[in-house]
This record gives sequence, structure tokens and C-alpha cells, in this order.
Amino acid sequence: MSRQRKIIITLALIMSNAMAGLDGTIVNTALPAIIADLHGIQYMGWIVAVFLLTEAVSTPLWSKFGERRGNKLAYMLSTFTFGFGGLIQGLAPNITCFILARGLMGIGAGGMNTIPFIIYARIFNNIKRREEVIGIATASFSTASILGPVLGGWLVDTFSWRWIFFINIPIAVISILLIQSFYREHVNKQANAKVDYLGAGMLVSGLALILTGVQLFGQAKIIIVTALMIIG
Repeated sequence: MSRQRKIIITLALIMSNAMAGLDGTIVNTALPAIIADLHGIQYMGWIVAVFLLTEAVSTPLWSKFGERRGNKLAYMLSTFTFGFGGLIQGLAPNITCFILARGLMGIGAGGMNTIPFIIYARIFNNIKRREEVIGIATASFSTASILGPVLGGWLVDTFSWRWIFFINIPIAVISILLIQSFYREHVNKQANAKVDYLGAGMLVSGLALILTGVQLFGQAKIIIVTALMIIG
């Protein structure tokens, strides 16, 4: 693979790291506007929790999908899922639709956070260069996370909270097109070993129950404290 092709692929993958980092903090700035517009104060915690839940449970599944069907396809599908989830969130007419789309976006983020690093390992045989690229990708995630609140506040004040999701769409499309055009991958058919569906199901169920339990515990604690304050 030529050096120019590697640079283009790396830039395309770094876009996904930046999108994931940006979404992790930009939503927090827009939460008051989202809740006020969609009338979902009681679901405020789930706006954040459902994204983290679906991201956590989908991460290992995307890695396995990449092994069987190719990391290129896995990356493009996860990025498309992320962008499509952002589009639905931006168009959401109610809080239920918004939260479901938020979960869909989290599923896409699970692949976007893992598959790029697998591809880095495939295209950079030099360990030192691979470390440099991973460092740049990590820095892009951190930088986007820092810029998230500032950008989110500006978009909400200037346009609408819906634009914090719409901005991901062109970035996702460009990233997908670049990977489709420049990344060539040979999928090893012999690697298509039998999938441990029972183990995958137990993993997803366990993570879902743990994160849901933490979320419900937090809500129950607030209710108990509020009740005690009223009684007192």
C-alpha cells in the first residue's frame, strides 16, 4: 500500500474518532434544550445511559463481525449506523424516538471506537509508526471531547439543538466514501470460525443488566431522597 493511500485511510479513520469524542460531550450542552423541546425531563438520565449501554454491548460484537466479514465492511456499517442514528435524533418528534435513535447511534459508536485501531494494525507494520498513528487518533478523540461543549453551545444558540447531530452526517459520509475508495482488504475466509452465540448473548445480557441496574439505582436513590425531604 502506498504512503499516500495510508495517509488518506488514516485521515478517514481519525474522523470517526473525532465524531465519537465530539458526541460524548456535545450532547451535555444541549440537554436542557432537548428536554425542554421534547418534554422528557423524566428521561434525562436515559439520554446518556442508553448511548453508553448500546456502545458497551456492541463493541465486542463489531470486532467479531470484522473478523468474519472484514474490518472494512464493519467500519462502514458502524459509521453508517452512527450517522443514521444522528439523523433520526435530529429529526426526532418526541423523546421516545430520540432515545431509540440515541441507542442506535451508540451501536454505531461501538464499532467506530474499535475497528479503526484494528485497521491501523493491519496497514502499519512498523510498530513505531503504528504507535504514532494511534497517538494521533487518541489525541483527536480528546481534542474533539474538549471542543464539544463549546461547539454544542454555539450550535444551540445560533441554530438549534438538532444541528449537533446533523453535523455528524457529512463527516460520516466522507469517511465511508474514503474507506470504500482507498482501503483494500483481503478477508481470510478460514477465519470464519463458529460463533459462540451463547457467550455473545450472555455478554450482551450481562452488560445490559449491569448498566441498566446502575441507571435504575441512581433514579431510585433520587426518588428516595426526595421522598425523605418531603416527609421531613
